[in-house]
Amino acid sequence: MTISKQVKMHIKQLGLNEAQVAALNEYEQLLLKWQKSINLIASSTVTEIWMRHIIDSAQLFKMLDRSSRKSLLDLGSGGGFPALVIAILDKHADADSEYGTDKLKVTCIESVQKKSAFLKDVSRRLGLNIKVENTRIEQLAVQLYDEPSKGDEDASRETYGLNASGKFDFITARAVANLDKLLGYCEPYFARKTENNMVNVSTVFFLKGQDIDKELTEATKCWHIDYELTVSQTHQFGKIIKISDFGQIE
Repeated sequence: MTISKQVKMHIKQLGLNEAQVAALNEYEQLLLKWQKSINLIASSTVTEIWMRHIIDSAQLFKMLDRSSRKSLLDLGSGGGFPALVIAILDKHADADSEYGTDKLKVTCIESVQKKSAFLKDVSRRLGLNIKVENTRIEQLAVQLYDEPSKGDEDASRETYGLNASGKFDFITARAVANLDKLLGYCEPYFARKTENNMVNVSTVFFLKGQDIDKELTEATKCWHIDYELTVSQTHQFGKIIKISDFGQIE
């Protein structure tokens, strides 16, 4: 598909290289192929995949600290936004750049079997460092943290790239649920800042729309949240919420 001038402008602003753009183009073609048989994105956005979905997801990549190898958990991955986009950009980052390539181990949680099959197909075809879990968000937490044996803990750390706290370094979501519900989903996977843990902590990034202020008002009735809001590059009313710490109000 021909890339518009607007998209080219954003590609330049984001500093994407030729290999990254080529891989994203291949991803777009796979998405369009699967879209014929399964609803991965809204039909009204099929002609705007780059702007509405790819660039929207790509803006998160520059916000991730990739100075060392990190793990990323994407909740309700669906058509792969933002997880697949981030994994593609990570794989094809300039080898001689500050942080190099393949710094992220990405895990996608998707409960719909056909969407999971799509994620696995793209991952295989594009050679991405992704693990796809066809399960509910809550179920993976049970698998990882419900009294596993020492051997299971070691295996999980290797499989998912968990940090020394046994948690994910980054947690992302796009168009999954409201903020209050998302925080509940995140809680088991999130490593908080404490007096004894200021290094192996987690950071959350959610791509949100114009209702984020309303969602924050509701969520802060139940949670204390340390967050920053960034205006989206792709949507006039879109926001990225970065959460460095949160917990339930007792």
